[in-house]
Amino acid sequence: MPPPSLAAAETVAKGWPSTVSHSQGYWGDAAEHPKQRHQLTFVTPAERTTKPNLTVNGTNVIENDTLDFTCGTKQAGGNILWFFNNKSLILNERMKLSMKNQTLTILSVKREDAGSYECEIWNPIDFNRSDPITLTVNYGPDNIMFVPNPEKGEIEVIFNDPLMLECYVESYPPAQYRWQVNGTMNSAFSNIYVIKNATWEDSGKYICQAKNNVTNLSVSKSITVKVVERTTKPNLTVNGTNVIENDTLAFTCGTEQAGVDILWFFNNMSLILNERMKLSMHNQTLTILSVKREDIGFYECEIRNPISSNRSDPITLTVNYGPDYITFVPNSEQGEIEVKFKDSLTLECHVESYPPAQYRWQVNGTKIPDFSNNTYVIKNATWEDSGKYTCQAKNNVTNLSVSKSITVKVVERTTKPNLTVNRTSVIENDTLDFTCGTEQAGGNILWFFNNISLILNEKMKLSMNNQTLTILSVKRKGAGSYQCEIRNSISSNRSDPIILVVNCE
Repeated sequence: MPPPSLAAAETVAKGWPSTVSHSQGYWGDAAEHPKQRHQLTFVTPAERTTKPNLTVNGTNVIENDTLDFTCGTKQAGGNILWFFNNKSLILNERMKLSMKNQTLTILSVKREDAGSYECEIWNPIDFNRSDPITLTVNYGPDNIMFVPNPEKGEIEVIFNDPLMLECYVESYPPAQYRWQVNGTMNSAFSNIYVIKNATWEDSGKYICQAKNNVTNLSVSKSITVKVVERTTKPNLTVNGTNVIENDTLAFTCGTEQAGVDILWFFNNMSLILNERMKLSMHNQTLTILSVKREDIGFYECEIRNPISSNRSDPITLTVNYGPDYITFVPNSEQGEIEVKFKDSLTLECHVESYPPAQYRWQVNGTKIPDFSNNTYVIKNATWEDSGKYTCQAKNNVTNLSVSKSITVKVVERTTKPNLTVNRTSVIENDTLDFTCGTEQAGGNILWFFNNISLILNEKMKLSMNNQTLTILSVKRKGAGSYQCEIRNSISSNRSDPIILVVNCE
């Protein structure tokens, strides 16, 4: 059975929480029982905590001051914890604790450090928290801004309209405000400056000054107020609305309003300048050098400021041009067109012109008064209708004219030609003359051998109009069928064949 002192110690230990203070001793006679000595552990209960006394070197401080919180306690062996706004304090790079956590130092106090601080004493038996200390951090003014807050520092207000300027800063305690207008201190003492009915005298530089009477710091910012009027319709003028191509034009956008932007429109779309167009310094005058037909349309100018815009009445520009680019229909590349005898032919003459051109026709140098438009009609072509046809076009506004000629050739349908030869049975090396007989003029004569286009060799030659085919020194391979053909643009006709027999010597 263990010694009473040991049993008593164990009984005491069972009656307290598991973590306690211990002391050690020995029971027994070392001389009598050297091997029976017993080590004794005496358990002493830990002390209950008492409320710590939290102090600080200042509770109403200016931003960037340094603070020391001290958690006062006479109890030893306890742990010290810190709380901020009733939550465990998370240290940042500006905070540090002393070795036993008894002192909390905040270097360069910031506005976000304002709030309630507590410390707590803790041991395994219980814990106790201090009364809170509320820290007030005075800061600012800073981060000054205006509402409205234009990017360029300038705000526009319509004449006779109200304007309210609001000035905001971050500051504790709240800042005191003063306003300067164009260098003169104003009587307004709030962060709001009101213009009830804007006049021209309200234009200028507005400065908001904010001061914190505790931190003794101040800050200011300026904004420019520009009083403008609503735009009125500009008066668009031009030195001519009905002009001749290549004239020079100057459009002027008339307005007495200053400080406005002037924009130009063509056929209701923003005008895209080309190399012939230029604008004056303030866009008030649009000059078109060498006006072209593609400049025809309606023009407008627009006055615009940040408050409103207004567009002029349109001016329609008429450009007189031509005649030019004359063409015929039908249009022969070679300048010649053929028509069948007794058939009809319609010639059309086209030009680009405004106003439409006036037309005159000449046939073989003679003016034809019966035709005064762009169309010339031959109803039943005769041989007398062949010749040179000239179309003349004139613009009575530009006083320009242009002309073009085409040759008409009246042809008849071809008839079968009569092919003859001086003999049809010859001896090798004889000379032959084939003649393609026709009374039709202007046709082309072609030759065929054995129903294939004849390919001339060094022994063959044709007369100037291809009407006669001469074969010098006929050879046996020249025997066969010969034909000629009359062809014009209307038709073609081939002769009956002649069979040539070549006999050997």
